[in-house]
Amino acid sequence: MWEPQMFCCCSVRQGSILIASLLLVWCITDIGLSVLGLPRNVFITDFHEGCRERDQMVMDEEMCQKIAARSQMTKSVFVSVRMATNVILIAVSSMLIHGVRKGRPCLLIPFMIVHVMAIVSLILATIIQLVALVTDNMTDFVVLLVIGPIGLCFLVYLFFVIRASYLETKRSKIQAYTEFHDEDGISTA
Repeated sequence: MWEPQMFCCCSVRQGSILIASLLLVWCITDIGLSVLGLPRNVFITDFHEGCRERDQMVMDEEMCQKIAARSQMTKSVFVSVRMATNVILIAVSSMLIHGVRKGRPCLLIPFMIVHVMAIVSLILATIIQLVALVTDNMTDFVVLLVIGPIGLCFLVYLFFVIRASYLETKRSKIQAYTEFHDEDGISTA
């Protein structure tokens, strides 16, 4: 399997740390923005006013309030799931940074597992968008069908960089073990 030797203009180990650091910054920023936006009920009032203006004849006030409350609950669940995902990404990114810096390849595995899950999710999302485009003639998804494969290629490349860092760390650990036992005169064969 292909293994990159460099990431942009640095080694794969430094590239792995850079990838994890950028993801850490992104997740912490996203959590901060989610926490700041969660207590606000701007969504409910905006939705409620739009509901009244648009559908004066169709929906009464009580129905508008029920729809707005259900939409707010959906938004809260979405934000909560996103925050939980960010916490998981922060944990595996921290493990990746620590594993690369300390030479522990086993700490890179959780990040690679999460990364493979992200690749599979993007593939499924692209397939669902393609089905929606074909069956419902939804031209809004055309842009997403272009962005999806580009994002997929980028995620696969980042996975290969992390994997190359994992293999490099593993090789250096094996080499250090072998050199240690050769110095003691202990046969490794």
